[in-house]
Amino acid sequence: MLRSTLLLVSASLLAATSNCQGISVRDLDDGGSCSTVDLHTPPQDLATPAPKCAAAKGLAGDNLLCVDFDKVTQLSSLAGWDFTCTSGAGWVSASGKLQVNNFSTFMSTCSATLPALSSGDYQKYSTFTLAVIQRADLNETQQKAQIMLGADDPAKRLLAHMTGAQPRQYNVYQIAKVDLPVTAMGSFQPLLKISSGVAVGGTAQGWQIESIAIQGMP
Repeated sequence: MLRSTLLLVSASLLAATSNCQGISVRDLDDGGSCSTVDLHTPPQDLATPAPKCAAAKGLAGDNLLCVDFDKVTQLSSLAGWDFTCTSGAGWVSASGKLQVNNFSTFMSTCSATLPALSSGDYQKYSTFTLAVIQRADLNETQQKAQIMLGADDPAKRLLAHMTGAQPRQYNVYQIAKVDLPVTAMGSFQPLLKISSGVAVGGTAQGWQIESIAIQGMP
């Protein structure tokens, strides 16, 4: 006689009396043992992948660049980046942040240009997102931090301008390719610039960047 197995499957709809939702499976030929699958638990292969860096967390699109500065000890390890200062100062990655060293004596201009996107990536996407975790602690009248597109040209390529003391923030700048300045068309290449007309002294910390990401969306 063939061994027969009866599986009794029940889906619980008793929301009024239970906070659990699942499927109970009972094998009547195995002593009535049963097991429950919790429907609230997603399969492992459907879990949300971890972001490549802190600034990319929760962003839509494909990641094109991602840097956490607590993982960078030497800026020379960042391929394609260009770090420059006019005199007497320099960019460093210190205490997990990209910043100008010895900021209390900083009286110069420093810029950091991110790598240019490949022509293929530029053509592939219609919208670009720049995300930055940052903090600004600047002299309101003598110092400023700016983000521009492709070149140092605040009159035509300015994306963001900061001064004064600002708390740590997660800032997301999203721009459609058709809205890029005409002079920046052909690439999406942010440029970070900090300038100081005086040595502020004291405890001001300058512009500190913890993480930066670029995403592309079709």
